[in-house]
Amino acid sequence: MCQWFLLATHSGEISFEQLLKQGRQSREEINSTYKIMRRIEAEELSLDASEIVITSTRQEIEEQWRLYDGFDPVLERKLRARIKRGVSCHGRFMPRMIVIPPGMEFHHIVPHDGDVDGEVQKTEDNPASPDPPIWSEIMRFFSNPRKPMILALARPDPKKNITTLVKAFGECRPLRELANLTLVMGNRDDIDEMSGTSASMLLSILKLIDKYDLYGQVAYPKHHKQSDVPEIYRLAAKTKGVFINPAFIEPFGLTLIEAAAYGLPMVATKNGGPVDIHRVLDNGLLVDPHDQQSIADALLKLVSDKQLWARCRQNGLKNIHLFSWPEHCRNYLSRIASCRPRQPQWQRSDDSPDISDSDSPSDSLRDIHDLSLNLKFSFDGDKNEGGSTLDNALDSEENPVNEKKKLENAILTLSKGAIGGAQKAEHNIGTGKFPGIQEEEVYFCHCRRYNLRCSPSY
Repeated sequence: MCQWFLLATHSGEISFEQLLKQGRQSREEINSTYKIMRRIEAEELSLDASEIVITSTRQEIEEQWRLYDGFDPVLERKLRARIKRGVSCHGRFMPRMIVIPPGMEFHHIVPHDGDVDGEVQKTEDNPASPDPPIWSEIMRFFSNPRKPMILALARPDPKKNITTLVKAFGECRPLRELANLTLVMGNRDDIDEMSGTSASMLLSILKLIDKYDLYGQVAYPKHHKQSDVPEIYRLAAKTKGVFINPAFIEPFGLTLIEAAAYGLPMVATKNGGPVDIHRVLDNGLLVDPHDQQSIADALLKLVSDKQLWARCRQNGLKNIHLFSWPEHCRNYLSRIASCRPRQPQWQRSDDSPDISDSDSPSDSLRDIHDLSLNLKFSFDGDKNEGGSTLDNALDSEENPVNEKKKLENAILTLSKGAIGGAQKAEHNIGTGKFPGIQEEEVYFCHCRRYNLRCSPSY
C-alpha cells in the first residue's frame, strides 16, 4: 500500500453507525456482509498518510469522518491555527478536510422560458418542435395537466421517503387543488418481478394513491430512458413546478443540481448534501423529512407564490456555474497547488530544492496517542514498526528510486487516459516543486466526477 498524498472520497457510502442505527442488522452481520472493519482499518491508514481529504459535503466531515480515530474536526482546526501562527505542534498532525462538490456539464442545457399554457407560440417564423414522447407518457395520468408539477425522481427505496411525500400531498387539499405530483421511480414491467424491497415500496405508494383517491393527480410512469430525464425536468419547469428530494438523508444530491440547471426550484431534505447545495444556489426550501406537514407547507408555498418561485428559479440559474466541471477542476487544482506534503522525499526530484524536515510534521497525532494500528507503510508496501518514520522506511529500501519510478509511471499512464485535455492546465500548477503529482490528483478528481470510490484503500 502506498503513502498517498491525498485521499479523495465519495459521499455515497453509508457509515457503520448509520447501518447500526437502522437496526436491520447486527454488528457481526454488517461486518460479514460489507467487510466493514477491514474497510475502516484501510481508511484509518489512509487518513494517517493523507495531507488533505477532499469530500463532497460538509455533512461528511461533521457526521462521518469525525467518527474515525484519525480525525477530529475541533482538533484539526486548532492545529491549523497553531501552524498559521507559527507555533510548534510538536510533531502532531491531522489531515485537513476540504469540501469540493462534484462537477457537472451544463453547456448543453438551455432553459426554456415558455410554459405549458403556450407562452411560446407556434408560428411560421417560430415553428416549435413536437413535444418529447415522455411528456405525453406523463401527462396522460392527469385530469388537468396544466397545473404545476411537483417532481420526485428516485428509486423506490425506503431511504428515499416517497411514502411521506405522497401522504403530505394526499392530506393537503390546497396543494392537491394547485398542483400535480409526478413520481419517476425507475423502470418496471411487472411489480412481481421486482426485488422484494422495491416491490414492497411501490405497492405501498400505490395503496396510498388509492387511499387518498389521487387518480388524475399523480403520475407514476413505468418506463423512461436516460435521455428522457432532461425532458422531464423541462416539463416540470414549463408548468412552473417544483423538484423535491424528501430523502431521510441525501449524501450529496446531484438531481437537485440537475433540476436547478433547468430552472426548477427545489424542496429538499435538511439532512446531508442539500444543505450545501442550498447555501450556494439559494433556490428553494429545506425541510425535515420526518415532518409531513413541513413538506406540504414548503411545496404549497413555492407553487402558490409566483414571485418566490421566479426568484428561486433565477437564483438557481445564476449560481449553477459554481457546480460546473471547470469550476470543480479549478478548485481541486488550486487546493493541491497550495498543499505542502508531509513526505517531501516522495515528491522531490533530483534537481528539486532540498526541503527540511521542519517544513511539515512527519508523525501523526494518532501515532503519538497510540490510537491507530501503530503501523507505517513503506513506498512499495512493506510494513515497518511504529517506531520508525516513513522517511526512514523509504531510506532503508534496497532500490527505492526504481520502485518510485514504477509507481509514478503507472499513475501517469492512468491519469493521461482519464483527464485527456485537462493535462495542459494541470502542468501549469506546481510543476517545479512537486513533479508528477498533479496527474495523480486530477485522476482522483476525474473519478469523483463519476461518483467512483477513489480511496487508495480499494
